[in-house]
Amino acid sequence: AGLDCEQRVIAAKVIRRWIVGNLQKTAFIIEHDFVMASALSDRVIVYTGTPGVECTAETPLDVADGFNQFLKQLQVTFRRDEANFRPRVNKKMSSKDRDQKASGTYFVFDVDEDPEEVMKRAKQDRAIKEAEKKIEAKESKKETKKEERAAAEAKEKQLA
Repeated sequence: AGLDCEQRVIAAKVIRRWIVGNLQKTAFIIEHDFVMASALSDRVIVYTGTPGVECTAETPLDVADGFNQFLKQLQVTFRRDEANFRPRVNKKMSSKDRDQKASGTYFVFDVDEDPEEVMKRAKQDRAIKEAEKKIEAKESKKETKKEERAAAEAKEKQLA
């Protein structure tokens, strides 16, 4: 609960590596966080039915198909945030929402990229932006001091 998004993805990968790689076991994990579930899973089971009335567990699907099937039931689409690559819910009936529903892609996966690398790159980008802000603030401070000195010198000349 006290982990940020990047830490949760790393924790999920460690859990997956330990269970599959070291223990050579299969695990059935119930996870409601889409980011965590996408990092932990290689297959998902989608439940259909009416909550509190009846429920059917579907055949296990690969993560992309399972997420898309589940979100189609809810009529909700997710996109990847351009700044931090985290999933974000699209506004209902937005152009992105309509486009994704038309293509059957309710959840966008970056299948070609390792999530750890994506998160590392996002972290580096944030660090660069922070450094640029610090440099900007420093230069602004120098400019302010320069203006203050010029004003003080002008005042001295007036008094002399």
